Amino acid sequence: MTFDQPLYIKAVDVVAASDLDVVCRLGTFHTIMSFLGSIAYLMHASALEEVLSVMYGSNTVQHVLSGKAHARALRVHFLVHGALT
Repeated sequence: MTFDQPLYIKAVDVVAASDLDVVCRLGTFHTIMSFLGSIAYLMHASALEEVLSVMYGSNTVQHVLSGKAHARALRVHFLVHGALT
């Protein structure tokens, strides 16, 4: 079964408590948001935030690093990857 984030947490709790034979999955959109947020969490001590602030404003950088602005975040991560390689 596929859920968004709030329902996913509840569904996992219900499945664990009831010992059901069900696999809960996070939806594709929320999986991408979670992945982009985890990259930002891992890169917190690096200068990634300062590099991004050259291209975007501070509020936009916070949304990009949290994964909320997913389209912009994907573009930014591709740009940073291309610059580093």
